Amino acid sequence: MCGRFALYATEAEILQHFQLQAGFSMRPRYNIAPTQTVPVIMQWGTQVDFCRWGFIAPWVKSLDETPAGHTNARQETLEHKPTFKGALKKQRCLILASGYYEWCNFAGKKQPYFVYLKESPLFAFAGLWSRWISAQGLEINTCTIITTAAPTFLHKLHERMPVILNAQSSRRWLAKESLDELKSASATLTQESLGVHPVSTQMNN
Repeated sequence: MCGRFALYATEAEILQHFQLQAGFSMRPRYNIAPTQTVPVIMQWGTQVDFCRWGFIAPWVKSLDETPAGHTNARQETLEHKPTFKGALKKQRCLILASGYYEWCNFAGKKQPYFVYLKESPLFAFAGLWSRWISAQGLEINTCTIITTAAPTFLHKLHERMPVILNAQSSRRWLAKESLDELKSASATLTQESLGVHPVSTQMNN
């Protein structure tokens, strides 16, 4: 799963990596949490948009029903789960990231670890987005991070992980190609390509 992540790539790196036409402004963020606003790309080569992290299905009547929304969506059930089925066909997105966090328990204490790509300070999580409209007419764009089975060498952290896409697979994901894109993207990750290191336990706060 993915419950926290970071994005510290520069604006210039983001514009170049995703071949964007319009700039934006955002400070580096090292502890992004559910319900916060996150940068996403809905169409390749256009611009950065912003969504509330925590997917809310269009039929939900009140945020009280699902305060945090769906922060993660399992790759294996996307095509069948009513919550995500429609978005999978029409509302895919890229959620920009530099790495994500997982926690391990040691002697009753939770130790956070940061997982990242060694070769790049920037990549994208495969995501889905939804436009939710409240009873008062307030429109909120929300998103979820798609997760998949983690490779064996990451099982010490968690058996699942977010789907990480490079520039090429990001374009194919937005082009609404088959779910095979998610499987092939995860298959390219190796112990040599991913960095994993402990970070301050202040992350727990």
